[in-house]
Amino acid sequence: MFRQTIMTLDRVDISEELKMDCMFQVAEQVRIADPDKTPAHITTFIYRKIMEYAKNDPYRIVKLQYNKIAMGLMPELSKLINDSHDPLWTASRIAIAGNIIDFGLFKEFDIGAIIKRSLQPKVAVDEYQRFKEYINNNKK
Repeated sequence: MFRQTIMTLDRVDISEELKMDCMFQVAEQVRIADPDKTPAHITTFIYRKIMEYAKNDPYRIVKLQYNKIAMGLMPELSKLINDSHDPLWTASRIAIAGNIIDFGLFKEFDIGAIIKRSLQPKVAVDEYQRFKEYINNNKK
């Protein structure tokens, strides 16, 4: 959490004093956080707190850049999905790749490698069959 906070604070134009104040508030939030909550809960607090100080999204430019890259990959990814044995599985794995990309954790990453890795048959938590059953049972 702290590394992610520091990396994000390095992207904003505020004084070191304000950065330290933000870090203390994040540390306090981590200290009192409900252990049953997901790390994403604390991360949401971190970004909201940084936005209070920065007044803008520290990742706006990088998001725009990677959205442009993703849009450029759409034809290739669409073909990959449509040509696959199980298009839903392939699409869900590509969605996993999108979730792996986290600008707050990594300064740079290889999108192709992330997509390739996400298409491997084994993942830490595989709920695909349950997901597929849910979709099939809830079709209108």
